[in-house]
Amino acid sequence: MKQEGYVISGVNRLTGYREELSGPMSRDRAERRLEREKTNRKYQRYQTHMRLRVEKRLPTQLALQFEEYE
Repeated sequence: MKQEGYVISGVNRLTGYREELSGPMSRDRAERRLEREKTNRKYQRYQTHMRLRVEKRLPTQLALQFEEYE
């Protein structure tokens, strides 16, 4: 079983989309990192991401480009 499956994500203020802000890590490590991140951002005036949370890392879907031959 893989332990490295959680990331910290937040909603980008400009686009409104949720983005991954950290690399993959274990659940407890991600929780500790999130608390540290929240305390560091507490007095930051213009935060780029809001509503931070820990969530499972989503798999990346690859798009394969095929060229048509005549």
